[in-house]
Amino acid sequence: MGPIISQDPNGKDQTKDIYESIEFTLLDGASDYDLDAQQATFRANLTPAHYLWIRTTQNITIKFNSATNHAITLDASSSTTFDRQQITNLYLSNSSGSGSSVRLYFK
Repeated sequence: MGPIISQDPNGKDQTKDIYESIEFTLLDGASDYDLDAQQATFRANLTPAHYLWIRTTQNITIKFNSATNHAITLDASSSTTFDRQQITNLYLSNSSGSGSSVRLYFK
């Protein structure tokens, strides 16, 4: 599915943002949770995404695009954004001692 095009009041075509939002619980002990394999709606409309907003309730780590990439630690209850990069998959790990609610917004 391509971008949605509409007319602005001046008669110019405008591309509206296409986005995806995913929420799930990342269980304690999860290692390299493959978002693409585990969440059917991931990349349903975006291939690839170029922006990510993420919020978690526990400290977790993420890796972009490959499970062999370096992990980035995300602090609990803080929102983090990543912009201007090609995102084809995410790998998430949780060794916090508790399950973590994860909220993702891609565009």
